[in-house]
Amino acid sequence: MKEIEVKILEVNVTNLEKKLFSLNANLVFSDVLEAVYFNLPLNFPNAQNMTIRIRKEGNINVLTLKTAKEQVDNIKIREEIETEFENFENLYKILTTLGLTERLHIKKYRKIYELNNEVKFMIDIHLDDLSYIPPLLEIEVKDVSLIEKYVQLLDFNMEQCCNFNVFELINNYSTKIHKEKDI
Repeated sequence: MKEIEVKILEVNVTNLEKKLFSLNANLVFSDVLEAVYFNLPLNFPNAQNMTIRIRKEGNINVLTLKTAKEQVDNIKIREEIETEFENFENLYKILTTLGLTERLHIKKYRKIYELNNEVKFMIDIHLDDLSYIPPLLEIEVKDVSLIEKYVQLLDFNMEQCCNFNVFELINNYSTKIHKEKDI
């Protein structure tokens, strides 16, 4: 399945949720996510173009493999394969026993709204070590032609969108923090 999304950084959550309610978007998820991203061994074919992650989404555990990122303007497009599994700790042990090492462990509070069976709006508030990252919005659609429609429907514009993955997002804000400390 293709993952087609944009991020809009530093959103006002209260205003955004008012807008989503006015559009009759349905709240389908509201809980803490815990995700572990793994390094693939360097000799693994295309390791630099893949991401493997396990995630707790409330009471559901999901294993995800993402392939290289394509870009269309500020839109991120990736092939994404996901499957649910039963025991988070056991899969973690299996992956590390196979030689994968933990690259990043994150927790965030996420709300997911759906609209018209063609778009998901995900509001993320990072917790713990990443709480310095301001709230953000991800807009995920089934077809790239829908991105601009939903960005504008929420009173944003395409120039406000970015296609950061989680590592680029962290780098963006940690760099910003270091620059502010230097001033």
